[in-house]
Amino acid sequence: MSSMFLSPEVEDKLLWIHDRKCVFKSLWLISISAACWSVWLARNELVFDRKWPKLSNLVFLSKTRALMWIKSVYEELKVDERIWWVCPFRSWRNFKEVGLSGKFWCPPCYGGVKFNVCGVACEDEVWCGGVLRRSDGVARALFSGPFKAKDSFAAKVGAIGITLDMFFEMGWKRMKVTLVSRSGREFINGGLELPDSATVADLQEAIYKRTKKFYPSRQRLTVPVPPGSKERPVVLNYKKSLKDYFDEKQNKLTVVFKDLGPQVSYSTLFFFEYLGPLILYPIFYYFPMYKFFGYGEDRVIHPVQTYAVYYWCFHYLKRIMETFFVHRFSHATSPLSNVFWNCAYYWLFGSYIAYYVNHPLYTPVGDLQMKIGFGFGLVCQLSNLYCHIILKNLRNPDGSGGYQIPHGFLFNIVTCANYTTEIYQWLGFNIATQTVAGYVFLVVATSIMTNWALTKHRRLKKLFDGNEGRPKYPRRWVILPPFL
Repeated sequence: MSSMFLSPEVEDKLLWIHDRKCVFKSLWLISISAACWSVWLARNELVFDRKWPKLSNLVFLSKTRALMWIKSVYEELKVDERIWWVCPFRSWRNFKEVGLSGKFWCPPCYGGVKFNVCGVACEDEVWCGGVLRRSDGVARALFSGPFKAKDSFAAKVGAIGITLDMFFEMGWKRMKVTLVSRSGREFINGGLELPDSATVADLQEAIYKRTKKFYPSRQRLTVPVPPGSKERPVVLNYKKSLKDYFDEKQNKLTVVFKDLGPQVSYSTLFFFEYLGPLILYPIFYYFPMYKFFGYGEDRVIHPVQTYAVYYWCFHYLKRIMETFFVHRFSHATSPLSNVFWNCAYYWLFGSYIAYYVNHPLYTPVGDLQMKIGFGFGLVCQLSNLYCHIILKNLRNPDGSGGYQIPHGFLFNIVTCANYTTEIYQWLGFNIATQTVAGYVFLVVATSIMTNWALTKHRRLKKLFDGNEGRPKYPRRWVILPPFL
């Protein structure tokens, strides 16, 4: 804080010395930028939180941000805030009109707070105003208000009181967070200090800034469990406040850090694993690939092979579209290694099936069996899409929403109706094409999805047990009615 004793005339006329045209141009740009930023934030709330902004609030926030930004850039620029809310550009005073050429007031030190305090000794209301900054220099708050004081010293004392109140209200009380690895070693020497109002997401950002390597999606933060305990550690929710996990007895928070390795988004993972079969299967159908395996270039293409390539491409194109427009993922990312494993699974099986279905020596099934298989499979594909839409509506746009009991359509009789329709659509494909490769893929996929379904069914029955006001999970098939 810094101040100087000024007469009322000089204090009222004091402003930062700049060229008038340059200052006015800068003020216009700052005001326009603040308005654009306010509109953008309102747009984000509308898209992601479904909050419709009021025009009056939008105008008020635009003016507030513009005033704060202007005072953070031109701290010595005199602004009449009473006029500001009516006509902002009339509130800026011209230093040439008041004859202040050559006079200026030194700015505060880096990270400091500066108050313009009236220095007249009179029994009247005086003003104090300042910009409250973070340690990195970013303006956090702007305040200005009158109070009773007889001199500048009393005004400064009042300004300090306002500052302390704002520190507590804004949660600038610090908390110590100790980060340890699973072996118990301190991960970041000295730990981290964060504001009292910090969230788990703030802690993740602080870890990333400190390490420059472990970005938030690569971190897994848990509460330590006592030695020998068989309880699973509680994973910190990035949306919650750190206070929810704070140990008041020890007056500190200890967090266990685990590196999850390089991560990719789930949409990227699914896109590449589905893109392979979508490209590889038509290659075996449209191009003379079998000459590389010792067969001639001429081959007879049966109708079932043509319908099979259409069915196949529709399936994987549907999956890619669902990835970007339907699915809502509870976890934003997946380990990078999953890209290679999943791509190997889908790409190799896709090539394996395409090789035998489009083989020159392939023997087609009867026409009726082909129609039944593809017809049944197509119905299951469309049912699968509808099941995914039902699951989508159980989650918020950001993927949150927790576990819920799905209702409607096939979910009224099957816990994992999306897996059921996925399995039966491949059964329809194999009824129509009748290849060993296709049935091998069906068995492997069924075993994987059955394991997922059993895990999900047990979890839902445990969560919704009918106790303490929780709903009871209804009796349903798991995945494969009428067998399981």
